[in-house]
Amino acid sequence: MNRKIFRTNVGARLQLRPVPQVLVGNDWKQWRDVDWILLRIDESASVVELSTVGYGYRVFIGMDQIHSYMSNPQRPKVGLRYGFLHLRVRLMIDGVNISLEPFRQEG
Repeated sequence: MNRKIFRTNVGARLQLRPVPQVLVGNDWKQWRDVDWILLRIDESASVVELSTVGYGYRVFIGMDQIHSYMSNPQRPKVGLRYGFLHLRVRLMIDGVNISLEPFRQEG
Protein backbone atom coordinates (compact mmCIF):
# COMPACT_ATOMS: atom_id res chain seq x y z
CA MET A 1 0.00 0.00 0.00
CA ASN A 2 1.26 3.46 -0.88
CA ARG A 3 1.36 5.35 2.43
CA LYS A 4 1.75 8.73 0.75
CA ILE A 5 -1.52 8.29 -1.16
CA PHE A 6 -3.25 6.63 1.82
CA ARG A 7 -2.64 9.76 3.95
CA THR A 8 -5.05 11.68 1.70
CA ASN A 9 -7.90 9.47 2.99
CA VAL A 10 -8.06 10.85 6.53
CA GLY A 11 -11.75 11.51 7.16
CA ALA A 12 -12.91 8.89 4.64
CA ARG A 13 -15.67 6.41 5.45
CA LEU A 14 -14.33 2.87 5.15
CA GLN A 15 -15.89 -0.58 5.12
CA LEU A 16 -13.54 -3.14 6.66
CA ARG A 17 -12.67 -6.41 5.00
CA PRO A 18 -12.87 -8.87 6.59
CA VAL A 19 -16.02 -7.64 8.35
CA PRO A 20 -15.49 -7.58 12.16
CA GLN A 21 -16.78 -10.41 14.35
CA VAL A 22 -18.81 -9.91 17.54
CA LEU A 23 -19.19 -12.29 20.49
CA VAL A 24 -22.84 -13.27 20.94
CA GLY A 25 -23.22 -15.60 23.89
CA ASN A 26 -20.44 -18.13 23.32
CA ASP A 27 -20.31 -17.80 19.52
CA TRP A 28 -18.50 -15.39 17.21
CA LYS A 29 -20.82 -13.94 14.56
CA GLN A 30 -20.23 -11.52 11.71
CA TRP A 31 -20.93 -7.98 12.91
CA ARG A 32 -22.62 -5.22 10.93
CA ASP A 33 -20.90 -3.93 7.81
CA VAL A 34 -20.76 -0.35 9.11
CA ASP A 35 -18.64 2.59 8.09
CA TRP A 36 -15.46 3.32 10.01
CA ILE A 37 -13.89 6.78 9.82
CA LEU A 38 -10.16 7.05 9.29
CA LEU A 39 -9.50 9.55 12.10
CA ARG A 40 -5.75 9.90 11.84
CA ILE A 41 -2.50 8.32 10.79
CA ASP A 42 0.40 8.38 13.25
CA GLU A 43 3.43 7.95 11.02
CA SER A 44 5.87 7.88 13.97
CA ALA A 45 4.08 4.88 15.52
CA SER A 46 3.00 3.38 12.16
CA VAL A 47 -0.63 3.13 13.25
CA VAL A 48 -3.98 4.39 12.04
CA GLU A 49 -6.92 5.25 14.27
CA LEU A 50 -10.41 4.22 13.17
CA SER A 51 -13.79 4.97 14.71
CA THR A 52 -17.21 3.55 13.92
CA VAL A 53 -19.98 5.80 12.69
CA GLY A 54 -22.71 5.67 15.33
CA TYR A 55 -21.42 2.86 17.58
CA GLY A 56 -18.65 4.49 19.62
CA TYR A 57 -15.88 1.99 18.90
CA ARG A 58 -12.29 3.14 18.33
CA VAL A 59 -9.34 1.00 17.37
CA PHE A 60 -5.68 1.41 16.46
CA ILE A 61 -4.40 -0.73 13.61
CA GLY A 62 -0.76 -1.09 12.62
CA MET A 63 0.17 -0.02 9.11
CA ASP A 64 1.64 -3.50 8.63
CA GLN A 65 -1.84 -4.95 9.33
CA ILE A 66 -3.35 -3.12 6.33
CA HIS A 67 -3.25 -5.05 3.09
CA SER A 68 -4.76 -2.40 0.80
CA TYR A 69 -7.16 0.48 0.34
CA MET A 70 -9.68 0.73 -2.51
CA SER A 71 -12.10 3.54 -3.25
CA ASN A 72 -15.81 2.83 -3.53
CA PRO A 73 -17.25 5.16 -6.18
CA GLN A 74 -20.69 3.51 -5.92
CA ARG A 75 -21.43 5.13 -2.56
CA PRO A 76 -23.23 8.51 -2.37
CA LYS A 77 -20.82 11.42 -2.65
CA VAL A 78 -22.23 14.37 -0.65
CA GLY A 79 -18.69 15.61 -0.06
CA LEU A 80 -17.46 12.41 1.61
CA ARG A 81 -14.99 9.81 0.37
CA TYR A 82 -15.86 6.12 0.68
CA GLY A 83 -13.71 3.04 0.33
CA PHE A 84 -12.73 -0.41 1.51
CA LEU A 85 -9.87 -1.13 3.90
CA HIS A 86 -8.62 -4.68 3.32
CA LEU A 87 -6.90 -5.87 6.50
CA ARG A 88 -4.52 -8.68 7.39
CA VAL A 89 -6.31 -8.93 10.75
CA ARG A 90 -9.93 -9.29 11.81
CA LEU A 91 -11.45 -7.10 14.51
CA MET A 92 -13.03 -9.16 17.29
CA ILE A 93 -15.60 -7.22 19.33
CA ASP A 94 -16.39 -8.48 22.83
CA GLY A 95 -18.64 -5.96 24.57
CA VAL A 96 -16.70 -2.69 24.66
CA ASN A 97 -13.37 -4.38 23.92
CA ILE A 98 -11.81 -4.90 20.52
CA SER A 99 -8.95 -7.28 19.86
CA LEU A 100 -7.15 -8.09 16.62
CA GLU A 101 -6.66 -11.60 15.26
CA PRO A 102 -4.51 -12.56 12.28
CA PHE A 103 -6.63 -13.26 9.21
CA ARG A 104 -5.76 -15.04 6.01
CA GLN A 105 -8.26 -15.14 3.18
CA GLU A 106 -8.98 -18.72 2.13
CA GLY A 107 -8.77 -19.64 -1.52
